[in-house]
Amino acid sequence: DKFCGLRTHNQYSIENGLGAVSISRYINHPDILVTVASLDSVKIAVHGYIFSKDKKIIRLLFSSTIGPDHGVCRNTIGWANKGLHWHDIKHSKAVGFSSYDLGGVPNDSDLSEKIIRINRLKKSFGGEESTNQNYIGYFAYAMQLMSQLGGRIRNFVLKG
Repeated sequence: DKFCGLRTHNQYSIENGLGAVSISRYINHPDILVTVASLDSVKIAVHGYIFSKDKKIIRLLFSSTIGPDHGVCRNTIGWANKGLHWHDIKHSKAVGFSSYDLGGVPNDSDLSEKIIRINRLKKSFGGEESTNQNYIGYFAYAMQLMSQLGGRIRNFVLKG
């Protein structure tokens, strides 16, 4: 289920030194897809996507893998993650998406080894690089800020 996958992603992000991720905004979002690769009931890799059926595009929001402390071989983790991407691509095509966006390839000169490996993985699928603009309108941005502020006020009142 989506909630379990999002919780697992959040745990793995923290374990891999990426920090906590706010998953609450994705739980009830109808255009979020979460996929999981498991081995013997152990979740190895988790991917989260946001999609637009009318634009026929699906975009990777996050990808995380089990941390090294769980006793799973690093090669197994890598192949599970790559295999999950491959199955996600095949599924996306089968249900009519014409664009599968892996969510960006940073190209700064001082990238960490981890980012270099992620870029290499993304490029290994072929495809073509393109530049896309992410835009949120002023009204939507203002509403988002007000919602966050309202949540902070509610938490403050409930705790205090």
